[in-house]
Amino acid sequence: MASAEIESFLDKYDNTFRYEVPRYQRGYEWEREQWEALWNDIDQTDQSVGNHFIGNIILLEKKGKNKNTYEIVDGQQRITTISLLAMAIRDCQNYKLSESSTDTDSILSPVTNKKRKLELNDPDADASYEQIFDENVEDADGQIKSAYDYYRNQLRQLRHSEIDDILD
Repeated sequence: MASAEIESFLDKYDNTFRYEVPRYQRGYEWEREQWEALWNDIDQTDQSVGNHFIGNIILLEKKGKNKNTYEIVDGQQRITTISLLAMAIRDCQNYKLSESSTDTDSILSPVTNKKRKLELNDPDADASYEQIFDENVEDADGQIKSAYDYYRNQLRQLRHSEIDDILD
């Protein structure tokens, strides 16, 4: 019998885990309306709340040789978008990661590591995601590139300390 556990997503969002969007899931479909809503939520969290509930994320651990690999049953749009935001922060010219950063490790370490942790189910979207991950942004396209560009443009308007606030 399968068991369910409630954990913080950040407990499983590090360099030891890998995530796959299963073939039966829809492709990446978020658009500007959803990107703006997430950005506004992050901004409001910084100003008033302190923590942000990003919704339920349901992961199914894969058995066998794929140890520490999870299928994203629910939440793939959010996970993909948050990882694109993390890559936009990584690439932001007005923000540089410090060598001794500990607070940012949990959200940025999967995109600053040289091994991808997220595999998308749509081959075109996955190829664009890989280009952005590999810092070849100009070779990416589609909704994945548009989401990355949206967050990169939002981040350009912020000071280093404001980006730190997002990461805290």
